[in-house]
Amino acid sequence: MKYHVAKAMIEDAEARGVLTKDKTIIKTTSCNTGIALAANAAAKGYKLRIHMQDSVTEERTKVVKLNRGCTIFRCSRNGNCL
Repeated sequence: MKYHVAKAMIEDAEARGVLTKDKTIIKTTSCNTGIALAANAAAKGYKLRIHMQDSVTEERTKVVKLNRGCTIFRCSRNGNCL
């Protein structure tokens, strides 16, 4: 997992003042970064919206869903998100 990368992304955005508690983090991911970002966002109390292709396994989707405040949009290859 990319836990430390996700943590650094959040901490950098906080330090620059572009991420505050009233904002939602949005990420398009195939899942490894998404899983790590979901864990970090939940630990810090941020809402997270993840867009992932519908080809991502259900197991990975379930791992992301374990984190509170996370919404997942499944997107087809043609760009339509559900």
